Amino acid sequence: MAMMRTTEDKLGKSSAGTLTVRSLFVVGLLVMPTSVTAEGPAEGERSLSTAAPSGPPGLLYVIKVTPALVYLDGGGSAVNMGERFLILRDSDRGEGLYDKVGEARVIRLFEEFSIAEILSVSAGVEIEVLQRAISAAYWEAMVSTAAMPVSSPPPWKPGAALGQWSIQLLGGVGLQKGIDLQDTIVTPAREITDASAGVRLGRTVASKFRLNLTLRISGDPLQAGTADVTQLSAELDGHYLFNHPGSVRPWVGIGAGLHRLTWDAPAGAEDSADKAGLNAMGGLDVPLGRNGWSLMLEGGYQGVVQWNDIIDASSIRVHVGIGKHL
Repeated sequence: MAMMRTTEDKLGKSSAGTLTVRSLFVVGLLVMPTSVTAEGPAEGERSLSTAAPSGPPGLLYVIKVTPALVYLDGGGSAVNMGERFLILRDSDRGEGLYDKVGEARVIRLFEEFSIAEILSVSAGVEIEVLQRAISAAYWEAMVSTAAMPVSSPPPWKPGAALGQWSIQLLGGVGLQKGIDLQDTIVTPAREITDASAGVRLGRTVASKFRLNLTLRISGDPLQAGTADVTQLSAELDGHYLFNHPGSVRPWVGIGAGLHRLTWDAPAGAEDSADKAGLNAMGGLDVPLGRNGWSLMLEGGYQGVVQWNDIIDASSIRVHVGIGKHL
């Protein structure tokens, strides 16, 4: 118990108390005893069950937060009355690392979920929905039996900064896009609103940056409005994401693209051209549950080099997407 309290003090006093939870689970499976005795109840409190269930506990999710309580998605079969939990969030230092946010103690049990009172919250942070929770007894037992110092992060490994892949399907519109050709090929095209669709492959870097390759089609093939030009785009963008994974994440980004513009030109006229472009955008990623699906809202401006001062495919873009982490 003295060793567990020492570990707890270190976790409470330093934000450097981040561990790779996955490696701790592996060590704990090999050496952890099947039950751990938690601290006894304070004077005046009811005697509560203190035997932790056997086997590794897996991380729970915070599903609701009030000023004094947190709701966990583990019910009576996975959680004990009076059990203390550490609330964790993803660390900025890389995937698989967690920072301690606070502690809570279970006061109500139901079949599908449990309610815990908040005991402490670390300075400068707050408990949020979709953060993770792990039994303090299991955490302390695994740390102490593995004799691992909690004040130092695990060694860096090549590729550790690269995070999850994601894929998104996009749909939206481009506003003020000059692709409605007039009766002659010497009059600038009229500005219209056209539709677009695309697919985006992304990968997070160091938890808050994401690189994206987007393939998009818009204009005439989608037969929206009076568009006369087909635009095929390949875009490479970088996004900076605010907040932590698992929460609603605003983001901003910039990038560049290559655009192939084609139209049904009269005989003797050029019918296709490749043009460069620049992108500036911002958006919002909204998680849809805990299965990796998310909703994306995006708005921004795409500038495309004009074609013969007639066709201008630049536009203000608004898109909606649905995606999944792979």
